[in-house]
Amino acid sequence: MADITIEAATNLDLGYRTVRLGPVWVDVDTAYVFYTNAAYVMVYRKTTNGGVSWGAAVVVGGHVGATDFSSIWFDKWTPGDVGTKIHIAYGDENVDNVLYRNLDTATDTLSAEVIIFDGVSLLDGNWSASLLDITKARGGNLYCGFWLDNAAENGFYRSTDGGATWAARTTMADGVQVDLILLEPGDEADTNDIWCIYWDQSTYEISLKVYDNSANSWAETAIVGDMIGSTAYYQMSASTRASDNHVILAAWNRLNQAQADLKVWNIGGTGSIVAKANVLTNTAEAAQCAVFINQQTDDIYVAYLKGTDWTTLVGAFYKKSADGGANWGAETPLSADVEDDQRGIWAGHSVGDDGGYFMPAWFNDDLDDLLTNIANAVAIAAAGGPPQTLTPDPVALPFSVPSPTLSLGTATITPSPVAIVTDVPLVTVSSTVTLAPDPVAMPFVVAEPSLAMGAVVLTPDPVTIPFAIPNQIIVGSGAIVLLADPILMPLVVAEPTLTVGAVTLTPSPVATVFVVPASQIVAVCTLTPAPVTIPFVVPDPGIGVGICVITPSPVVATWVIPTQILIVVPPAGVSFAQFGELTRLIGPSDFPATALFYFEAIIKTSSPVKVARARLYNVTDGIAVVGSEVTTTSTTAQRLRSTALTLASGAKEYRTEFGGVAGGLYTCYAADVIVDSG
Repeated sequence: MADITIEAATNLDLGYRTVRLGPVWVDVDTAYVFYTNAAYVMVYRKTTNGGVSWGAAVVVGGHVGATDFSSIWFDKWTPGDVGTKIHIAYGDENVDNVLYRNLDTATDTLSAEVIIFDGVSLLDGNWSASLLDITKARGGNLYCGFWLDNAAENGFYRSTDGGATWAARTTMADGVQVDLILLEPGDEADTNDIWCIYWDQSTYEISLKVYDNSANSWAETAIVGDMIGSTAYYQMSASTRASDNHVILAAWNRLNQAQADLKVWNIGGTGSIVAKANVLTNTAEAAQCAVFINQQTDDIYVAYLKGTDWTTLVGAFYKKSADGGANWGAETPLSADVEDDQRGIWAGHSVGDDGGYFMPAWFNDDLDDLLTNIANAVAIAAAGGPPQTLTPDPVALPFSVPSPTLSLGTATITPSPVAIVTDVPLVTVSSTVTLAPDPVAMPFVVAEPSLAMGAVVLTPDPVTIPFAIPNQIIVGSGAIVLLADPILMPLVVAEPTLTVGAVTLTPSPVATVFVVPASQIVAVCTLTPAPVTIPFVVPDPGIGVGICVITPSPVVATWVIPTQILIVVPPAGVSFAQFGELTRLIGPSDFPATALFYFEAIIKTSSPVKVARARLYNVTDGIAVVGSEVTTTSTTAQRLRSTALTLASGAKEYRTEFGGVAGGLYTCYAADVIVDSG
């Protein structure tokens, strides 16, 4: 899945203006990022759907064109803290102040802006010019350390009332030179003592400085030497592990060199500093890092930038350790888009019992975009909750087709039959069937038949029964005896015949009628897997189809949209005029081999439909410098910087030009060549 743009218009130098920006996860769906936008104003954006989309930018503070550096701290990044506030510190060049606000994530309410330090000369530039960091102690105190410039304007301030007021304390700085710092809550007996990971840029040493709140003093213990850092990139990151209050520190010992190692330490205090396995060893074309801890499991993630060519073609990657840094898993990509000029990466410190994601954000220096990727993120469920699924993944783009139906006329398919090679997964259909009504009553009605008989004739009619009485003899001497006693009288009955006429049964045949009520079978089916994916390999058939109407409606389809490349062709008729009378004679060989050249201008237009332009022009050779042109449609002044330029060899005279198409009014306030000596 393509990378997601959190912000398409950050400030030009976000990579070396922000120590921490998030994402800050408050639950499995909700996160915040804080940064300075193209107008150099401090803002934040919020997601409520797990990073799929980000809301409109909300202004935190700072004057337009003047917010130079920033850092944040979330209450729950401090072990044992259950607060809901994100503490924000930032520098404003317009008033030379270090400022503070907090955002209560329970209500998305910003506190009033407070001055931490009222300065004199906040210096605009990279990490050699100014920086700050902020943290919250386990006891509740807030601390902010900073450099406004490299001329002794630095400090360390404390708030004991939740950021409402701030007071100066003993500075952590070793001198006037700007050094790199990371403030962490620490594991001291006094819960308002804190730790500072301190990278001395002059001695190339990283140390642990412990701040004693009661004594208002610092104690320092060396961690490692021979660490050659960079003023252009923050080459270290740290996170506090809640289970033991230890700090996991990652840092590069070199910038983009064959012997560059991404090293890791487990820091438990001045008496417990343990080197762990390297994340990367002897790795060129790589830089920067971001440490993140899953507080539920103590899993450690380290993200970094790496690729074909540092500063032009790199992507975002990470490795994970499940054993405290003793071993690291395989390298896993975070970014999905093609390699580009990525210059900063942040992971948001940690996620606790409320859940969230390991979803780092990174800065594209060519596009001035702040990017992330949800498909390659790692979901962390809330403690005791179900596993989290990134939704949607991939993102489905449904579209509706207005109520069509599909009816096919005569269709001819060639060849016939078409051979279709399929790879069909095993599909299981689970169903629950209900018969209604249950039981089904089936009454039936039998018509009552009637029997009709024809005439009955008895033959003979009448029936004659003749009696035949035999002759009796009486013998008369003595007793009288009947010769037949008893007297038998045979009876001869003529056999009658009964004749029955035709018999008719009505109705004939007898019909038995069943009346069955309409019943329904209701089935609830579950298809597994769902959806079933059936790949088809179909030879090129030809098909002729009659009138077609599509059913069902609406049809829902999933689109996978490839990354688009936008090619912008400037309009014809653009004209340029020289800005001022200033010219520069520049020979690339006069600078270190690592030097990078940029063109920067502050311009605006009178109308958003008229594009204001500025560029660097090679007067010696009579051509514009390729890639130097910057543009804006803003009607307010915008500071714009080109990508790194390739200047012609030899000493050449250059001038700055601005302009646009006819009909517009264009204003240029400043323009010059910027040299970053690396």
